[in-house]
Amino acid sequence: MKVEGTGGILARRKTNSILQQAAQERINTHQEGVAEDIRTLVRFFLGGEQYAIDAKHIKSIDDQTTWRRIYPIPCVPSYLLGVINLRSEIISILDLRDYLGLPISEMDDGTRIMVVNIEKRDLQLVVGLLVDKVEDIIKVDLSDIQVALTTIEKVTAEYIEGEFLSSAIIDVETYYEDRDSEEETLIGIIDVESVLEAEMNSRLVEEKG
Repeated sequence: MKVEGTGGILARRKTNSILQQAAQERINTHQEGVAEDIRTLVRFFLGGEQYAIDAKHIKSIDDQTTWRRIYPIPCVPSYLLGVINLRSEIISILDLRDYLGLPISEMDDGTRIMVVNIEKRDLQLVVGLLVDKVEDIIKVDLSDIQVALTTIEKVTAEYIEGEFLSSAIIDVETYYEDRDSEEETLIGIIDVESVLEAEMNSRLVEEKG
């Protein structure tokens, strides 16, 4: 029997912590009287840059030991890597790096698939987003989130709903790094709903064409 190393144990603890807090955030969004001046986000890396999405959208975070293989789909854009069988559920995988025009590297031990659940009107989407690394879950005061400017490079502006400095983080759950040694950086908040809607619409146009 393979013994899980310290790094694997810490990574699993961090993932479990993120998922627990993400589940609580989903509950909070449906409750009255919950403070709305703080935003809970999951921070991750794409092409060497830091981004974040709302924690309430996170359904699971999985490494290659969980999904192992992506089954390709013919005649689709390169950013649609295929589908995986994740706990008996077939999920489409979108390479967020490729879709946003960011540098793409080989998958390694840090690569994760963030399964997101988007509910909008009568539409529910469950999609896996391939990212280079999931860092932690953070809380940021709404007053510290600004409208995205040209400082967020490479990514199409329509997919960035806001940005903030890492120094604005008021709470963080992590097991790996010394936060005091972290250099200040700009973090863009990706509008997952806009990404998925734009991707679906582009495919509909291609099919009609």
